[in-house]
Amino acid sequence: MNIIFSSVIGSEFTLMSTAVIFFTSLLTGFILSEVYMYTNKESGYNSHISEAIIMFPFVIGTVLMVSSVNYTGAVVLAFAIGVCIFKMNGITQKDIIYIFSSLASGIICGMGYVACAAYYIVIFCICMIVIEKLKICSVKKEVSVLTISVPEMEDYSDAFDDIFKKYLSYCKVISVKNSCQYAQYNVEYLIQVKKGACEKSFIDAIKARNGNLEVILLKDVECKSAA
Repeated sequence: MNIIFSSVIGSEFTLMSTAVIFFTSLLTGFILSEVYMYTNKESGYNSHISEAIIMFPFVIGTVLMVSSVNYTGAVVLAFAIGVCIFKMNGITQKDIIYIFSSLASGIICGMGYVACAAYYIVIFCICMIVIEKLKICSVKKEVSVLTISVPEMEDYSDAFDDIFKKYLSYCKVISVKNSCQYAQYNVEYLIQVKKGACEKSFIDAIKARNGNLEVILLKDVECKSAA
């Protein structure tokens, strides 16, 4: 058992030990990415995050391996990546958990403890799947459905971001429909208005932005989502 969980890196690198580290780091990244997409299939996931989760263990493991297991360098690199992650827009707490788990897997692989890395990933993924299936960290909350009509020539993807940030605590696009008759898009959002925010001011701000086109707010729709 001690041999299995010992480092594959001996006194010097070999082709075999390098190949094992490369393979294990990529494999753990793929497994993490698949579980990330699986546990976020209802709420939606960021494809760029899933790609990053695949490659982080390989990149971190490689850097750590060629730097002669420089632990300080690994911590600095992981910290730098963490700072970049926190500055990204639209990233959730669950995304951060998966990203840091991929970084941890890369550090373990880079130190040569590939069996430990595999064991860690298996336990982590089982925990995340169980949490998702049992809805352990989910709560019911009252949300609203907001429908905004947007001129066909306008880019609706970020047209209302500043308004949403001011008035909403939660927002997600659930559908986009094109009305050929009126040359406009009808964009539906699942939203939760911040406590104390004025709904009239919120709607007025949207109407001022979308050219006074139709805005519909369907209130108090029960929704289950991660806390």
